[in-house]
Formats: sequence, structure tokens, C-alpha cells
Amino acid sequence: MAHLLVVLLVVVSTLALTQGASPIFGSLTGRCSDIEIVSRSEWHAKKPKKVVKMRLPVKKLFIHHTVSTCRTKSKCLRRMRNMQYYHMHTRGFWDVAYNFLVGIDGRAYEGRGWGYWGAHTHGHNRDAVAISAIGNFQKKKPNLAVRQAIANLIDCALKQGVLAADFKMYGHRDVACKACPGKYLYKYVKASSHYSSVKMPKWCHKKWNY
Repeated sequence: MAHLLVVLLVVVSTLALTQGASPIFGSLTGRCSDIEIVSRSEWHAKKPKKVVKMRLPVKKLFIHHTVSTCRTKSKCLRRMRNMQYYHMHTRGFWDVAYNFLVGIDGRAYEGRGWGYWGAHTHGHNRDAVAISAIGNFQKKKPNLAVRQAIANLIDCALKQGVLAADFKMYGHRDVACKACPGKYLYKYVKASSHYSSVKMPKWCHKKWNY
């Protein structure tokens, strides 16, 4: 009996390790401990006009791209400030649109942060979170650094109770008449075991197509 219990414990432990190491973004596994997160204070974010908390965990994650790009931390800090200004003053959003962003430098930049309504995906801002890759991935393939950063950030969201274990992943183009997150990045979204192929309504009116 004791021998049987030992065998069962080994099997359970092996399954847990296997599940924990399963790919979550394309073919990549994620490790929250490996991601460098640049805080709002570090990129000198302005105070948002308003914040609204959301119920956690959520079951939907949207992947975007910004089109605009940056290659170094200093340039990404500037890009974050410019993006926030554009979103708040031109688009009329409360803050920068996304929960988090990742750069091709492999860092994650805090947007609104986890647990707050975004302005990233019309019709889904109250019950989904969004990660946006800084770059234009309709024209260029995402490097390993940005893909790994997304996987690591997803692992953080899972471990922090932001995403439900059975969450579904989508590209922005799945619900909007846009190329976002670009055909090359979208390929990795579709390769994830969390990708959902279930068709959802698309918001194509100019007013909502963001």
C-alpha cells in the first residue's frame, strides 16, 4: 500500500509539472520570474482620468500590436508617454488603452495594469485584458524576445489570478475589421493551445473599430 501511494504521488507530481510547463503562447512556455516589468512611474505616466476595477479572473485575453515601434528601453519609455498622450487627448480614452505592452527589447511596460477596464477591444473592455506588442507585425516577424515576453506576461497573469486557467486567447482582428495584431504575430496567437476559433461578432463601424 505504501509503495502504491508513492507511485501515485510521483504520477501526480509529474502531471503537475507537465501541465505547468505546457506552451501558452505559440510553442513557448512562460515564466513570470523572467520578465522585467517597467512600472508606470518609471515611464512617467500621467494620472488617468478615471479608473474602474474589473472582476477577476477574466476568461479572455486579446493580443494587439501598436504599429509604432521602439528598439531600446529609453525609446520605449518615450513611446509609452507619446502613446498615452495620443490615447487620452486624441482618442478621448481615460488612459493608455492596454493593460500591458511588450517591447522587442523583451521588457513589459505597465499600461493600465491588471484588473482595470481598458480601451483596447470594443465590446470586451469590461471582461477581458489585453497585451499589445510595440511594433508593426503586419510587416515584420516578431523576434523571440517579444514572443517570450508575451508568454512570460501571460504566466504572470495566470499566477496572479488575473486570467482563469481555462482562458481563451484572441487576436484583435477576431473581433474588429483590422489587421491587428499583424499577420506574423497572429500566427503565434493561433498556435497557442488557448486560442479560440469560435467566431464572435466584429465591430467594424469607424466609431468602434479600435
